[in-house]
Amino acid sequence: MAQLVEHSIRNRAVAGSNPAIGLVKLSAVFAISPYTFVMTRMVTFVMTSVIKPIAKRGTCSIDAINNRLRIRLPRSIGNGKQIYLYAGMDDTPINRKKAQTVALMIETDIECSKLDISLNRYKAALKELSGKQTIEIVKKTPQLSELWDKYALFKESQVTKAYFYNHYVKLIPDLITKLPSQDINKALEIRDYLLSNYTANATKRYLTQFNACAKWAVTSKLITSNPFDGLATSIKVPKYSWTKIDPFSPEEQQSIIAAFDTELPEYSDFVRFAFWTGARLGEIIALQWHHVNRDCNEIYFCETLDRKYGRKDTKNYENRRFPCNQQIRELLTRLRAVAPVSNRSVFLAPDRNSEIKLDLFLRIWHGKHSRGSFKPGIVSRLVQLGEVSRYRSPYNMRHTFISQCLERGISAAQVSRWVGNSPQTIYQHYAGVSSASSVPEL
Repeated sequence: MAQLVEHSIRNRAVAGSNPAIGLVKLSAVFAISPYTFVMTRMVTFVMTSVIKPIAKRGTCSIDAINNRLRIRLPRSIGNGKQIYLYAGMDDTPINRKKAQTVALMIETDIECSKLDISLNRYKAALKELSGKQTIEIVKKTPQLSELWDKYALFKESQVTKAYFYNHYVKLIPDLITKLPSQDINKALEIRDYLLSNYTANATKRYLTQFNACAKWAVTSKLITSNPFDGLATSIKVPKYSWTKIDPFSPEEQQSIIAAFDTELPEYSDFVRFAFWTGARLGEIIALQWHHVNRDCNEIYFCETLDRKYGRKDTKNYENRRFPCNQQIRELLTRLRAVAPVSNRSVFLAPDRNSEIKLDLFLRIWHGKHSRGSFKPGIVSRLVQLGEVSRYRSPYNMRHTFISQCLERGISAAQVSRWVGNSPQTIYQHYAGVSSASSVPEL
């Protein structure tokens, strides 16, 4: 009914006509009294009007003037006077959210009776929000294991496959898993752990490796500083003493060779060659006939045989030529006559079909434990018989060659070229210099 009346008013009312006459005519049209018609018109006006919501007391609202945001504070704050807090920001959806954050802060403080009457707190918050917002991304410091994995990949092409696996894949990663922390910023804690669980010498070596890794990481911009810098140099270890070089005497050498001739002649040429050349055992085992020239007067040492990882470069990655004296030539000539194949090992295992197994040779030399008892090897038995003064490992055959060469006046520089050590190592650990330049027959 109300809508119909409103429609009739719009269509029938004539501008300038008398309102009273219009009401009478309309009431006559709809067969109602003028009073009823007026009341209906008033109800229609109230129902169709847009009623603006009234803000709750103690709440803030946000509006804009000249496209600049402001917060309208509750009148209760200003004792009935309207107070505005200007946000200092343009009217954008993002800035409205920022202003709303401060508005909620004000409302919360009002409810908790903690309102800052000076409004300085809220002005500061608006100032901070109105400034240029930047997000600082803090890079997470990589763990030591992560750095080592990347450092290992960097070093892979620079070392032999055997050394890479043994050192970069196995030894150091296994150690890192045992550390109390892999946080590189706890380098001092790592150092103290190593000192408590390993020798000073081993600790120094491990810290040197960690330092090299961290130094590379700084250069590669993976970290900003090297926390391991200087830690290795602070570890003091006893200097290597030449007294640890414990060569066999000529008599002991002859006793050992004679014992092998009697008990295990399959290894006696191998032992002779080790005493006569000073080569490392792995280098001798890896020696093949294509490493020996046709006249058997020169040997080319360029490989070593690792017990676990097979053939690889020599210890210091330097190949060397060794001139053979008469006794070495005779030994090689005799062996070549039996097995002259180029890629065949010079020194074969007793089965004559495979290389000598170093583990087995070490047991033959020293002995082995079996069922709670020790079965002495050849050299250990010679010690028991008094023919060798004290037990020494097979590596001392190398020391014996170097020492005897120096005693016979051969220069340390010349000996270093024969055995693959640096002259500094020979000077540091051995004694004697001379101008002689040929390999003596020992």
